[in-house]
Amino acid sequence: AIATLIRQALVRDNITTDIEVTAAPPDDETNASPNVVSLYLFHIAEDSFHKNLPPRRPVLSDSPVQFTEMALILNYVVTARNNSAVGGGDPALIEQRLVGFRGRALHDFPVIPDETVVPSVLPNPPNPPVFQTANMAGANNRIELVLRPVSIEETVNFWSAEQDLVARLGLFYEARVILLSTPPVTSTPGIVYSLGGFVSVAGQPFIESV
Repeated sequence: AIATLIRQALVRDNITTDIEVTAAPPDDETNASPNVVSLYLFHIAEDSFHKNLPPRRPVLSDSPVQFTEMALILNYVVTARNNSAVGGGDPALIEQRLVGFRGRALHDFPVIPDETVVPSVLPNPPNPPVFQTANMAGANNRIELVLRPVSIEETVNFWSAEQDLVARLGLFYEARVILLSTPPVTSTPGIVYSLGGFVSVAGQPFIESV
């Protein structure tokens, strides 16, 4: 869904350069496209503020917690790569321009609800909702995109993990809060409005009414 948002926003801004948005890591060189935008998910964390979501308890389950959504924060690094200096100029400068275009696109849509639609440019047809292209429409989605204030030291440490990579220009984003879907609940217990205990003269106790 985020990749679709970036693609449509680039078209909206009349960025006619051939750009492919991919989920591959930044150092993946298998893509032969002249300009590659990498939207790479490198870290997942549980959102501590949503750990106490109200549970849904089915009648028969050995693990009721599996029916409560798990809230996640997805951490992305967004980079660009120019493979052939298409359009003329220094490849590094072209990559910097592409990073700027993407930063503007995500700045314009800091929150993505179900009804988010990126305006199209004529003569192109109207764009469908962003979540519709990801088969997620109608699920009351709401994703917040937060640009993380990553320090220079953190950035250098991120790119130097393999000891042979030069720090690459990129944007670090958090996508929050993502709720993992749960198995469908086929049955749930009813609500007990009152409960009483009485002495029975003969026979075993029984439920008189529900």
